[in-house]
Amino acid sequence: MQKRCSWGIRLAVYCFFLVSATGALGQAQPAKELIEGAKKEGSLVWYTTVNLEQSQYFLKQFEKKHPFIKTELFRAVSNKILNKVIADKNAGKVFADVVSMGGFQSYFLKKKGLTVAYRSPEAEVVPAQFKDPEGYWVALYQNTSVIGYNTRLLNEKIVPREYSQLLEPQWKGKLGMDDSDEEWFANQCKIMGDDKCVNFLERLVGQNPKIIRGQNLLIQLMSAGEFPVAVIAYAGELENMKQRGAPVDWVGPSPVLSKIYPMAMIANAPHPNVAKLFIDFAFSKEGQTILRNFRRIPTRPDIEPDPPKLTKGLNIRAADLSLAEKFEDYARLWRKLIQG
Repeated sequence: MQKRCSWGIRLAVYCFFLVSATGALGQAQPAKELIEGAKKEGSLVWYTTVNLEQSQYFLKQFEKKHPFIKTELFRAVSNKILNKVIADKNAGKVFADVVSMGGFQSYFLKKKGLTVAYRSPEAEVVPAQFKDPEGYWVALYQNTSVIGYNTRLLNEKIVPREYSQLLEPQWKGKLGMDDSDEEWFANQCKIMGDDKCVNFLERLVGQNPKIIRGQNLLIQLMSAGEFPVAVIAYAGELENMKQRGAPVDWVGPSPVLSKIYPMAMIANAPHPNVAKLFIDFAFSKEGQTILRNFRRIPTRPDIEPDPPKLTKGLNIRAADLSLAEKFEDYARLWRKLIQG
């Protein structure tokens, strides 16, 4: 009995170390080793779509935590970042260590082999729908698409709460839409099926919505009373305007589509240890809290957005980045339908 017990203990200990070693291969280096490697590299270059003021502040907080690291920033829209990473590669040079930008562009970076897998231990708590299953990216933050409305023009009790209700006769001529919501359309088609989705959009356009270019202008015009309902509006921007006193609010249909902004490590990054350290910081409670304070919606579930209603109780569905493969087809169809 004693020999059997001893054998069982040895087996358990062996399995523990085997699992630990296997896990370490796919996870971050031990903290001490990672920091020592980062000290030798001493620099970080971040390509991002986060606005300049916020991204600079984010890097300063990272530098305060790791004063041996100096940071550089390249800020641009997603397509420009994608093109720059490709151009860097074609020129035989790699400047960036970490990139964060729009989801579809991030998909193509992975497809072209321009990013590398890194499973940050800080990102383990992030829900699976916000992560690449192979570890190539994790969504840094999200932007939820909801139905916005003007609180001076509409009583909350009569606000349409599902997209199908927007097709009712009383909403004809009372809607506003952003003409650049092709990604929302592609994901909606995946949920509904292409035929039903196209039929829905045809009927929605038949409601004679005012077609606007850009989310900010859409919400501003709704707030000014140009129309009472914004069909697809960003909840975060609506909350920002509401806190500034604008007569706006929103409801979340089911599901609420979430536009995501992945962060990834560049393949052959000049400073790989610093890159890992920065990604760990970005998904730590500290990093995600900074994003929340920027009025962005974190992807860590233990860091609630401000206000919590931005995610609480909502059936959120992250955008499917693989739809990038057919994006041009969906974009052409969207433009054709929107133009009537």
